[in-house]
Amino acid sequence: TKRGLAAVAPRGSGAHHLSWNARYCCGEAAARGVDDVGFLEKVVADARGRVAGAGKVFGLGFSNGGYMVSGAASRLFDGISPWGGHDPLDAAAARPASVNATTPTPIFMHHGSRDGVVRPGGCCAGASCCCDIDARSGDVCAPFESVFARWVAVNRCSGVERVHVGRAACDRGVGCAANTTAC
Repeated sequence: TKRGLAAVAPRGSGAHHLSWNARYCCGEAAARGVDDVGFLEKVVADARGRVAGAGKVFGLGFSNGGYMVSGAASRLFDGISPWGGHDPLDAAAARPASVNATTPTPIFMHHGSRDGVVRPGGCCAGASCCCDIDARSGDVCAPFESVFARWVAVNRCSGVERVHVGRAACDRGVGCAANTTAC
């Protein structure tokens, strides 16, 4: 906290593979109905209580953790950064409790263009599917670009610009009520 920053890194649960119950996805935690949103509520409250002057709390999650911070638990955070997994905001009408899709929220999304498990074009396909995230299980498969476009609308951006950082291409919302970036 010397620089005004504290990091907390909770881990998911499971006997074989750690996972989070992001309401509709994934792994053992979802199958057992673990109350991971309730757990993260306690973690965030505890962190705010331990860190003097704690202001904003940001959630960062990778893969299934990305689903968690961008969906079920997004209301807990002042900003989110899902990596390689994201809640399909397009499906908010089907699962309105999973996403606060009306309040501008800073988001810095990341997804590898060669991810074969949770594909940028939506869910995975075939035997390589992780965590039963595919159209066969009734999931809504939302492409990364569609989810970003939804966040552009939620964050009231007036447009999008493409920026290049090294070999990476990122899209950044312009004139937004909250930072909106996808790489």
